[in-house]
Amino acid sequence: MTIEELYQASGNDYNELLGRLFNAKLIEKLVRKYRNDQNYQQLCDGIAAKNREKVFTAAHTIKGLALNLGFGDLAHTASQLTEATRNTYPENADELFAAVEKEQNKIIALIEQLD
Repeated sequence: MTIEELYQASGNDYNELLGRLFNAKLIEKLVRKYRNDQNYQQLCDGIAAKNREKVFTAAHTIKGLALNLGFGDLAHTASQLTEATRNTYPENADELFAAVEKEQNKIIALIEQLD
């Protein structure tokens, strides 16, 4: 799978990202590095501990990374979790986390298919 095919399969716009970053090799390097980012594990740990601050910080960071990498659905779900945990730990945290988890797993599975 090529980087362009990854973006197509994930429902994201590679050309829009290329228009912002202007460097195809940089995009691929950053996407490959995303697979090893520890913020998702921090998010999992925060959810397990019901730690609002940890969840907020990790979700906020994932949102920023996803926006910068052009992963719109992941950014959207992480944003929802970020806003929900801004001031309190919400009752629906597990549901919001499940949406982030689904998008994260989709992106990681596609990254692992890169040539």
